[in-house]
Amino acid sequence: DEAGEKTTREFHISAAERLLRTALLESPESVQAGYTRIALGALLFEQGLPADAAHLFQQQAELSENNTVAAEAAFNLAKSRLALHQSEDARRAFLLCVDSADADSEVRLAGYLYEGRLRIEL
Repeated sequence: DEAGEKTTREFHISAAERLLRTALLESPESVQAGYTRIALGALLFEQGLPADAAHLFQQQAELSENNTVAAEAAFNLAKSRLALHQSEDARRAFLLCVDSADADSEVRLAGYLYEGRLRIEL
């Protein structure tokens, strides 16, 4: 039944959010904390909370050095800024992932394409 599936999905999302928040509270300096922030931000973004997601992505981008985690945080921050209609901030965040030497090539390419599209639109 559709209502039961929706309730189960909402329960799983809520449980995942609690687990991610607990992990960050208990081990904020963990090696995996960066990925935990990104996962929590992505979960919040998918729930229609781009401002909350942007806060986590911004926090992670500031905590990380120029590495893969920082590039992923910048890319997701840019997507959140777009959802908040903050085009110029989004463009700057996309440029951070394009300029990252350690970013995955797919993240750099996606950032480049988004940034180019925003440059044309602005």
